[in-house]
Amino acid sequence: MQTQFTSRFAFLMVTAGAAVGLGNIWAFPFVAGQSGGSGFIAIYLVALLVLAAPAMICELVLGRMGQASPPTALARVKVENTGKGPWSLFGWSGLAVNILVLSFYAVIAGQAAYFGYYAFSEGFSSMQPSAISALDNGFKINMNLSMLWTILFLGATLTIVSLNITKGIENAGRYLMPSLFVLLIGLALYSMSIGNAKAALNFLFGMDSFSLTTGVFMAAVGQAFFTLSVGICSLMMYGAYMGKDIHLPKAVSWIVLMDLMVAIIAGLVIFPLVFASDVTPDAGPGLIFMTLPLLFAKLPAGDAVATFFFLMLTVAALTSSISMMAPVVARLEEAGLRRITGAFIVAGIAFVLSFMTILSFGPMYDYYPLEMFEATAELNMFELLREGINNIYLPLGGLAFTLLVGWGVRKENLRRGFNIEEGPLFSILHWIIKYLTPFLLLVMIAGIWL
Repeated sequence: MQTQFTSRFAFLMVTAGAAVGLGNIWAFPFVAGQSGGSGFIAIYLVALLVLAAPAMICELVLGRMGQASPPTALARVKVENTGKGPWSLFGWSGLAVNILVLSFYAVIAGQAAYFGYYAFSEGFSSMQPSAISALDNGFKINMNLSMLWTILFLGATLTIVSLNITKGIENAGRYLMPSLFVLLIGLALYSMSIGNAKAALNFLFGMDSFSLTTGVFMAAVGQAFFTLSVGICSLMMYGAYMGKDIHLPKAVSWIVLMDLMVAIIAGLVIFPLVFASDVTPDAGPGLIFMTLPLLFAKLPAGDAVATFFFLMLTVAALTSSISMMAPVVARLEEAGLRRITGAFIVAGIAFVLSFMTILSFGPMYDYYPLEMFEATAELNMFELLREGINNIYLPLGGLAFTLLVGWGVRKENLRRGFNIEEGPLFSILHWIIKYLTPFLLLVMIAGIWL
């Protein structure tokens, strides 16, 4: 694979864009809200550093070494190293899960795009909380509206993937991700000035709300993997596009730091408003759509800021959705299909699967497919899909990648893949990947099933 990102900065911004996306700005606040705040954040931070980041390094290095779509890359790395085991199986399963994630991601991103359009055409000025809540509910109940914006978002994704992935992604990542970061900081400062900053800080970092349960632990670990897009082979494709001069551990450190900062800042945007309004922290997936418009309604030129924010949130989501579609399309291209044909096929499958989410937000909100089991009795189709992928598949995918790299890749090949010298850093990192991260993931997974 000859196509590469044009610079280290481009790789960092694009990969950070794939990691940040909706995982931080949409998912992190509502999962933290449902999980009680500070206890969740403590586990999330540890999981991010000790579990998700090493798995991210492994996924990227496998792509860098294999230089192809995930199934093909894993087959190549296998031949060049141990030559044993069904390595490609993890690539194929990752492609399938990418489409599943894309199916519900497109619905949420479509709502973000719709809110941006609404801010531009109608505006949030002078809207009361009840009206904003009605707007959120109205979008979800109106299946035709949800389908339209889901189609538009998938259409934008397939357009970029089918044309020129590196240039399209680089332009989005290079300019819009830094802009989104600056805007989030400004919104956080304003939100804390007009909202209940003290209650928000106590909820996120204080001991009053600190609680550790099995559910909180699973949610935090799953969110750590989801927010970095680790475990489903989407980043493996970016590893294949990575320049040879990039110091992989250092690059991942910067990406994880940016990811963490965006998540925390997003919490500081949302929760001061939550505690200053009638919205509860455990409001669920609609939390961002019920709170941020309250802030925009009070801002000078709030509708312009809202339009810009939701536009960039949609673009951030787009950089993530591209990373989900690209590996599948690359494999179809290897099979002989034109790139645009592959993109249409993937988008079509994702759209059909998106009905599970659209129905879960609308007429089938109270339908619980696995209500016969205690653990899933109150989960609708969307919640089963999201929690099953976040809390089960992503950690399993991360475990698979650390085992493949730690035990299946020759040490010297791995060092060259990391682009670092032999020394203490490489020895420590190799020990973490080979022993510590797999052990902790195995303990966590065993705790879920036993």
